Amino acid sequence: MRRVFIPNRSRHDFSNAERFGELSFLTSGLINRLETSQMCRVLEKGLEKSSPEDLLLPSSLTIMSVLAGVILAMKHGRLNLLVFCDGDYTERNIDFKDLKELPLCQKKKNSKD
Repeated sequence: MRRVFIPNRSRHDFSNAERFGELSFLTSGLINRLETSQMCRVLEKGLEKSSPEDLLLPSSLTIMSVLAGVILAMKHGRLNLLVFCDGDYTERNIDFKDLKELPLCQKKKNSKD
């Protein structure tokens, strides 16, 4: 069964996301947004048994969602997001395996930079 990873257990009701998979909270309680190394270790441990089909529901501190997304993308070459939009959850998938360069980061051929 797919899992829906949620960075932090909060007061928000995530029960509507259960139809996408088993909810798995990576942390709970107050998190210091400046302790990114510790945060990364905790998230990495929580995501060690993740599979390529699992989802990340971005929530809580932005940095936590970013780090969890990076860990999943590096581990599986893809990122499956569960985004809350207009009162419902929508799945979005990004496949990084064939990505060689980001087009927005490419310099123009005649660029002086």
